[in-house]
Amino acid sequence: MRQLYHVGTCPLCSQGRLWLQKNLTTSAIYAHCEECEQGYLSPEDIKIAGGGFLTLIEDYETDDPTGEDVENSVWARVVTFVQSSGTGPATPKDPSR
Repeated sequence: MRQLYHVGTCPLCSQGRLWLQKNLTTSAIYAHCEECEQGYLSPEDIKIAGGGFLTLIEDYETDDPTGEDVENSVWARVVTFVQSSGTGPATPKDPSR
């Protein structure tokens, strides 16, 4: 089952959702805008004007991070919800985790 981790709305385009992705070359977990293709390496980068990068500039493969990848990353505390594909609506992240 595919798990998608949401961390907010893109500050650059103000319309795309930021989903976590794993760069398979570097193993970095980053937030990826589904609309404008902007990427952010940390939650702090989202808050800084110009803190992101255009993901289309570099050539690398990505995959959805595992729950363990997310929990061991700088993104662990900012995930707003997790969506499981094919199993219905997104569910809020358990605040006790």
